[in-house]
Amino acid sequence: MEDNFEETEKKSVILKFSQAQKLLTEKRRELLQTLSEKEFNSITELSKELGRDKKNTSKDIKKLYQTGIIDLKNQGRSKKPVFEFEKIEIEGLEY
Repeated sequence: MEDNFEETEKKSVILKFSQAQKLLTEKRRELLQTLSEKEFNSITELSKELGRDKKNTSKDIKKLYQTGIIDLKNQGRSKKPVFEFEKIEIEGLEY
């Protein structure tokens, strides 16, 4: 896992603007919003909720996991995507 952001005590992620531009695509923002509102037991389950192809959702999950924004918990044979932060801050902007 890369350490590309600062984790604060308030359970927020602070990204540099240039990082956020590359990382937080529209689809990934939608994915994070969905994970912040509801739990999913697998990437397949999340893909269905989003109406997206599992392969593309998995790629986005992998990228967000590599940067530490989400976690993947073992859930039987599946991986459970988890977003545990309360907010994402981008160089002073809050989302």
